[in-house]
Amino acid sequence: EQLELPVDTMPEEDEFVLDDDDDDDEVEEETVVKVWDFVEEEALPHNGDLFTYSEYIFSKINKGSIVSDMNAGLKGFLEIEMVVLENGDLTGFKTTSSVGPNIDKEITRILHQAPRWTPAKMQGQVVRQKVIFQMMIDY
Repeated sequence: EQLELPVDTMPEEDEFVLDDDDDDDEVEEETVVKVWDFVEEEALPHNGDLFTYSEYIFSKINKGSIVSDMNAGLKGFLEIEMVVLENGDLTGFKTTSSVGPNIDKEITRILHQAPRWTPAKMQGQVVRQKVIFQMMIDY
């Protein structure tokens, strides 16, 4: 059974279905958790600034893991879609604009291990938000 959530005036958002894992032998319930595209207060990285966040990411790159992409001269615009959870953790990584397989994987690794973000808010409540992280890769 899905929870009925109020309809609001915001644009449509993605939905994740979470399985409530109870040890009972009863019928399992599903909870729909919204992931917002647009919010009143945007999620922000730990340093509070999306523009300088790329500098933090670059400082954490393991050059050995991307040497083949560097030697191949792979450069360009990297875009990774992710979800900022209510506790600020990042999840649901999806590369939407690739530079090279190794650099994509390395940046995703760094994002996955990065400090928690400040979560987004809607109507004063902490919510999940889909974020598109973009950076120019030019070694």
